[in-house]
Amino acid sequence: MPTRRRFVLLMCAALTACSTVASLESRPLHAGVSRTFAADFESVSAAVDVAMETLPVNIIAPVEVAGARVARFDRPVTSTGWGESGRVVIAQVDARTTRVTVAVDPRDPAQPVERTERGYADEIFREVNVALWTGRAGVAHVTPTDADTR
Repeated sequence: MPTRRRFVLLMCAALTACSTVASLESRPLHAGVSRTFAADFESVSAAVDVAMETLPVNIIAPVEVAGARVARFDRPVTSTGWGESGRVVIAQVDARTTRVTVAVDPRDPAQPVERTERGYADEIFREVNVALWTGRAGVAHVTPTDADTR
């Protein structure tokens, strides 16, 4: 097989294996790593915004989907990984309880990634807790509960 044709076939195979926003969006909104916070929807949404600013990612404007706020992010290709596409879903459970779900897909499942879905979720949840507990960025101060530390 000529070298050029082999290269084209390899590139096509690599591109079809890559994660896209469409592949992430095909997952249900509840798919991923979730944590429930004992705080109202607006406070948790603001805390998620603060948390996402701490990540080395490109943040895509949030949208409303099925009554939930969905914030997407993208980590570009770096020297240590092929990057990831991710989303954070903020959903109101009741007037004083909000669930945050983090889902991440590697851009190329066969290649190494810097962070896992759990790694992103742990960092986002930690930063949301800090923002809620300290009142950072205009977020109302919330006392932690057992639900916040799971």
